[in-house]
Amino acid sequence: MVKMLGGLLLVWMGADHAMWRNPPLVVIVFLLRTMANNSTYALQKSILMDFVPKVPSPSPDYFLQISNQSTIS
Repeated sequence: MVKMLGGLLLVWMGADHAMWRNPPLVVIVFLLRTMANNSTYALQKSILMDFVPKVPSPSPDYFLQISNQSTIS
């Protein structure tokens, strides 16, 4: 819903040529559009992180085993 508002503000900025004669209005509409598009990023990232399983990091011994296997004798 909020992303749709940002898209509609962008379309309005592109379609209404008379709006560009009023710089304060352009700045306000641009800031509202930017806030609408960026406001949901943190929530989307949080939800995504909740549903993606966390991969355990390998132990330090794992890296030692790999380095010992890759040495040329």
